[in-house]
Amino acid sequence: MRLVVAVGAIVCALAAPRIAHACQCDSSAPLMVGPPNDTIVPPTPTFYVFTPNPLHDGTQFVHDIYVKNVATSRPNNTIRTKQLVIDADYIVFEVESDASEGVIELHMLYGDDVVYRYPISTHEVHNRVRPLALSLQRKTDCYTSDEKAVTITLDGNAAAYALEWDDGTKTMLPAIPEWNGASHYIHIGARCGSSNVDLERLHREHLVTLRALFANGTSRVVSTAKLQLGLDDVRAPVELLDTNESFADTSQSWSRPDRTLVIHSTANPTGASIAGGAAAGAGVFVGAALLRARRRRHRNRL
Repeated sequence: MRLVVAVGAIVCALAAPRIAHACQCDSSAPLMVGPPNDTIVPPTPTFYVFTPNPLHDGTQFVHDIYVKNVATSRPNNTIRTKQLVIDADYIVFEVESDASEGVIELHMLYGDDVVYRYPISTHEVHNRVRPLALSLQRKTDCYTSDEKAVTITLDGNAAAYALEWDDGTKTMLPAIPEWNGASHYIHIGARCGSSNVDLERLHREHLVTLRALFANGTSRVVSTAKLQLGLDDVRAPVELLDTNESFADTSQSWSRPDRTLVIHSTANPTGASIAGGAAAGAGVFVGAALLRARRRRHRNRL
């Protein structure tokens, strides 16, 4: 069974919220599949395919999704594909395979034939997820925008994540591997002139639930938290992360606009830190975090 992603089905997708920016960066989202290529998966696995939304600077359509079950005398190429969401960055598909042995080749036409390979495990694959760090960016878009973002680093074998909102909608988030392959992270909010969540939604406080999705088709709630990334008021999703630390007001720490606030859990006793520029990215991947921040900007009144 093959899935053909028709152009007409995509035209109704919402365009990405745009943010004026001056820096040079690639605002288009990359094609991503969870779990990552070469991951050992359980029998009859589930994959999450994040196909770039053409209305958000996507340059190509994903025309076809299918599997080849190889390295087995009993190949099973049957799949069931379901579209989960259409959001600013991605059109997300859930692909369930009936293959129970050998190797799965997950194919899709994205300009050329793109192939991901997954050996099927002969042993039980244990699901696990553990938050490691939270980073709150005060400024985004080369520090030219007041729109904000949260990055959460996690350990485990989650294939993808769903951020479930209190109005019944959800935002699908790819598990982006770290450069060292030891962990992965998810990004919520502004990025390079756009946002993977509608900015008006981010500016208001919401109750959100972070759910980890695994390759065996099951899911697990990480936690539920309040989230608000406003221009003035910020409430980082503190309850998503396991820690005994709390920070009530970080306005003094944010004296420089190019700094990112990173805080660590009791599992890593280094405490809070402030990072700037390239160091901010490195500082994200250290320990679990808990943060509540509320900032008021001073306005000149006529």
